[in-house]
Amino acid sequence: MKRVSLGAAWLETTPFIRREAALLLPVALLFLAVPLALMFYAVPPELRQMQLDPGAPRPTVPAGSVLAILLCLLAVMGGTLILYALALKPGISLREALGLAVRRLPVALGAALIAGVAVLVPVVLTSAIAPRLGAVAMLIGAAVVSIRLLLINAVVVDRPVGVIEALRTGWTMTKGQAWRLALFLVVVTLAITLAQFLGNVMLGLIGFAIGGKGMALETGNIGAAIALALGQLYLIVMIARMYRQLSA
Repeated sequence: MKRVSLGAAWLETTPFIRREAALLLPVALLFLAVPLALMFYAVPPELRQMQLDPGAPRPTVPAGSVLAILLCLLAVMGGTLILYALALKPGISLREALGLAVRRLPVALGAALIAGVAVLVPVVLTSAIAPRLGAVAMLIGAAVVSIRLLLINAVVVDRPVGVIEALRTGWTMTKGQAWRLALFLVVVTLAITLAQFLGNVMLGLIGFAIGGKGMALETGNIGAAIALALGQLYLIVMIARMYRQLSA
């Protein structure tokens, strides 16, 4: 059984991004940062703040905001597939990568839907018995699916397979790699979260100096979206490198 080398994947990732920055960065900013910033903006202000009072009435989300968030998530998924195409297929043009992403988007959405249902069904069943047990089941299920299907988008972009075969292939390729991939996800998640926080604070301070608290909130969201998009770019390229190791 092949073992994925995180060190080798990282050593290949940074030079690749530097070499292809003129192509990768605009795609990441346009197809990831912009919809993420719009999605943050679409969330009502009262939902952006943690509600400390459990008895407080829950704010409602307007239908328009829900639609905007769904469209932004769709754009992010499309941008993710474009970046996978650019990372996996040497010499592919942006137009070709865009076309490939559009063709493979239904498969990626189908795989995400099935994976989500696979997590939610046991959560709903356990929540009916004990709410706290349901929360634990959600954490465990999400962690297992995230690790075992880490390569799913790379599979969808690289192979002309359907939803079920993509799920089966992605699950099989990570067999025996769970602990290494779990460590990788923990480290990357912490790094991206820190970058997102710093981006929020830095652009938030600039916005506050320009237009006060209201401007700080919006510019902070933009900074967080840019940092998250760049973090996702590194994550995608590194996963693509790991996929190539395991599929060679």
